[in-house]
Amino acid sequence: MERLKQVPLRCHYIRCLPVAQRGPCVADVISSLWLDGFSWFTSGQLQQITSRTASALTGLVPKGRRGHRSRVAEHLVLYAAHRTHPMAASIISWARQARRYADSNPCPEQLRLLWRSRVNSTFGPMAVASHCLSALNISWSSFFRLSFGPHTVDLLAAKYQHALRVLLRAALWSSEAKRRPKDFGGLEFGAADDHQLYDLAKLPFGPAVITGGIWTRMKLHLAGLEDSPSCLRCGLEPDTRMHRLWHCCANKDLVDELDAALTHPMFDAGIINHLDSLPSCVKRCGIFPHNSDVPLSQRRLISGYLLCANARASSALAVQFRRKQGKPLHLCLHSDLTVLEGRAMTLIEASLVPTSPDTG
Repeated sequence: MERLKQVPLRCHYIRCLPVAQRGPCVADVISSLWLDGFSWFTSGQLQQITSRTASALTGLVPKGRRGHRSRVAEHLVLYAAHRTHPMAASIISWARQARRYADSNPCPEQLRLLWRSRVNSTFGPMAVASHCLSALNISWSSFFRLSFGPHTVDLLAAKYQHALRVLLRAALWSSEAKRRPKDFGGLEFGAADDHQLYDLAKLPFGPAVITGGIWTRMKLHLAGLEDSPSCLRCGLEPDTRMHRLWHCCANKDLVDELDAALTHPMFDAGIINHLDSLPSCVKRCGIFPHNSDVPLSQRRLISGYLLCANARASSALAVQFRRKQGKPLHLCLHSDLTVLEGRAMTLIEASLVPTSPDTG
């Protein structure tokens, strides 16, 4: 418990550093917290550390309107998860130690003793690795072999680092799909094309969509911050996530343009008619499963549409919300936001949005 109390203090100092220096420091904090005690963290404690470290990387305190975001998704999309996520960073550290140990040519008897020690150890690299691998449902069949779903890593291979990072990313997405199936269902074996997610996360309103942290008017109403949950743009239905992204009539021009650009046979009758067949991760967050047969160009069309639809609704809601609070409005121009490959779609020509970073 004393180690857990150190997390906020250490993360506070990380926020004071330049952005480029925060990632390695988070990894150092995680390693030092593991080594400070003689037992491992529980799953609940690891969730707290995950949230605190993600907050430290953004430089913000983990409260307010970022609370609905998936901290695991933030680590995966916005940062290098293998260096910043507590369990992933611990497994990477152990793998490096295991590889150095293998390079020292240990005798077979030493390897057998070390392999058996993973069951009874309460402290040290083997105990940490055993706990983290078990928490992420990664199979540890032999000392130098890890597997998860279709991914297998041999730590004795020449270039095992990349394969291990891919395996960890798939395991982290899977853990979040089980924890939040409403937003990330379909990612039980990982996500497709992580580089596309990096690009989306850099665009306005991108992080909120990808991490499942969109604040709709319905959420604000449940939090006591809005009098009515009705959609501000159409006024016909409550402003839920699916209404905002797909069913609001104010999105008709975006939907028509999307249908005209989609050529995949799955969407011949229009994407709105096929929403039930899409996994939650696609229609709510714009993230496609690793085994998706939709081409990259088509995936970018759908993800870009989600950003545009959310940007329109968020801007309208932000204007109304800030006027109600009596706060000043600031003009923010979002033009020619590229969401298609080789073409540009105007997001909002002149929209009034709040300056608070929490709306992103």
